[in-house]
Amino acid sequence: MQPSNHYLLLNALANELEDIGVRVTHLARNGMQEPFDIQYRDLPDPPARGSKTPDLQGERWGLIHLGKADASAYRSGITSQLDTVVRYIVDNPFVSLHVAVPFERRHETKNTILRTGGHQTYHKMWVWPFREVGQTYIPEPKLRVR
Repeated sequence: MQPSNHYLLLNALANELEDIGVRVTHLARNGMQEPFDIQYRDLPDPPARGSKTPDLQGERWGLIHLGKADASAYRSGITSQLDTVVRYIVDNPFVSLHVAVPFERRHETKNTILRTGGHQTYHKMWVWPFREVGQTYIPEPKLRVR
């Protein structure tokens, strides 16, 4: 079975978060082993937050980090889920959000988060753009949502 771009993007986000010190504790793999790195293959699914389930959960310095991945390049497939998770983040001071998207969608996603979360998103929400190169996602500089 060929891995979907969503799972490739989710694995790339998990790797980038671990590179900055976030220990990934939960990952929504939906039973897929590939294309996930070995350290993510036995992780449980993340618990629901704000009536939606994130794709990833991790922790660093006592803070919870949630992640969403959306590999659709030209339409937002997660807008309603993203709105719900953003509202949850705004109401919970010890939780941050990391959203992985194709490079082309970075500004659209940032604006969606700003519309939902307003000024309360500062230092809590990040957009991680990735460029697709074959079956790999290459990270670009992340965007802080202000």
